[in-house]
Amino acid sequence: MLKLLRIFLVSLQLIVSLNLISGDNLRVDADYCVYKYNESSLIELYYCFYTSDLTLHKLENESFEIAGLLDVTIKDNDSKTIVEKSYRIPFEIRDTSAFAKEQKLLGQLNIILKPSTYKLMLKAKDYYDTSKFSIIEQNIEVSGFDTDSLRSSSLQICSDIEKSNDLNSVFYKNGLEVTPNPSKLFGNNMPSLFYYIEFYNLKKISTNFYKVSFQISKDDQIVNNFTNSYTVKGNTKGEFGKIDISKLNTGKYKLLLSIKDSLNFLNYETNNYFWVYNSNIDTSGISDEYGLSEYPNMSEKLVNDEIDKIK
Repeated sequence: MLKLLRIFLVSLQLIVSLNLISGDNLRVDADYCVYKYNESSLIELYYCFYTSDLTLHKLENESFEIAGLLDVTIKDNDSKTIVEKSYRIPFEIRDTSAFAKEQKLLGQLNIILKPSTYKLMLKAKDYYDTSKFSIIEQNIEVSGFDTDSLRSSSLQICSDIEKSNDLNSVFYKNGLEVTPNPSKLFGNNMPSLFYYIEFYNLKKISTNFYKVSFQISKDDQIVNNFTNSYTVKGNTKGEFGKIDISKLNTGKYKLLLSIKDSLNFLNYETNNYFWVYNSNIDTSGISDEYGLSEYPNMSEKLVNDEIDKIK
């Protein structure tokens, strides 16, 4: 089981949605979603630092601080720089004895862009020890929503969704606190997956009723599916929910969403991916091809630390 966990952790690092180039042992998770914003598109960029990787620094007020530093660069197809900003992400610790090291600095950046293809580069660093860093590079597709056809935002994979009135929260959407999961990793102590999506131009559906169907598959084999039915009441709608994934085997899964009218005609579909690590279910299907890495040389204590971080 220990070997299988090591292999899975390496597999996950190689297949996350954004490409990762690591420096001196600084882990960072990142993901993004695209939403409609007036005549442009809104990019929600999600990031997560792990507090145990960051250097503890004593402040003048006798408390302590850890801090991440995130450099964001976005270039267009002509390599012209569209966005170039740095964000300092601090976390103050007043009582180190009560501080749980295995926490996350989870956040979100909102960037407005015109529809196009861009190159995104994130350089995440330890603010107090910049020799610790990770670089993430990825081409991103920014969809446009200025169309007469039925469309949707990205299908966001979340760790939690709750009703909220906190308009100042960076995770607030339409009366909800939508907590992202940039790693899109679930399992063990995270047995539930939450999802959020926005539909646009719903009145283009040919009937007054429509169905939103969800399908979870692994290696093209369907493992779960369900359908919600609605009446068309407006042109836009936010759809969210919770899925029990506690019985899924370890591996990569596809979440497919489709919209059909009452005549069962397919109007629209979109998808996203997530990963499960479930130590309570057989993991023998994981390939050994990722075994050559840092993990086979880890002590059992360090591997257990990795499990705690996943939790």
